[in-house]
Amino acid sequence: MHSQRAVYDWVGRLKSLRASYEALCAAEPDRVARDDEWLDASLVYHALKLKGAEVEFETVQAARRLPSASPGEVASALDALAHVRSLGAARSLLSVAGISEIHARLDPDGCGRLRTVGPVAAYAGHSAPGADVLPILLENAAGWFTADSFLTDFHPVEQAALALVRICDLQPFPSNNELTARLAASVFTLREGWPPVVIHHELEAEYRKAVLHAVHMDTQPIVDLLAKCVELTLADLGAG
Repeated sequence: MHSQRAVYDWVGRLKSLRASYEALCAAEPDRVARDDEWLDASLVYHALKLKGAEVEFETVQAARRLPSASPGEVASALDALAHVRSLGAARSLLSVAGISEIHARLDPDGCGRLRTVGPVAAYAGHSAPGADVLPILLENAAGWFTADSFLTDFHPVEQAALALVRICDLQPFPSNNELTARLAASVFTLREGWPPVVIHHELEAEYRKAVLHAVHMDTQPIVDLLAKCVELTLADLGAG
């Protein structure tokens, strides 16, 4: 699975918005922690809504401020995102261990263990690999995610999109594969100083269509969608 290298019109827009936001942060350093809190709540809220969870933004925001008082699914997602942030802050690469740890935090009962049975059919016309070949395929995917060519040839938004798709394609865990993928994608943006990837649940139809195209080898729609989401995030933060 590979995204054809292209010159995207969104690259310049994102660069301009990022410079604008960094200027805002330089003028008001206290806003960084405040914005990170809002970003975490936003990402988890939208990620859980896309999963079909009944959750309110205010609930997630309160949980981000006071984790000990948060509901189970929200607390697990925030914990997984905290791990994603730690990987990004350390400029770590997304390894098999990293993917499994994100899943383990989302699903403590599963502990990040790979599925041992066939996957549930998740996408029309798509078949995920059998459990017997999952370990080597996941290792191969992580090897791609950490390869110099992947990290230098692709913009961080492209990297995020391609990693999201590959995890969805493999369906490595018994459950929560898309949720794991949506959180793991942000490792690539955060490690390069971009905001996390918040896929708005209002864009669900576009997102579902893009993932379906991507698992059938057309990754352009998911790259474009994630770029749009990062643009929306930077605009929401006051850049422009």
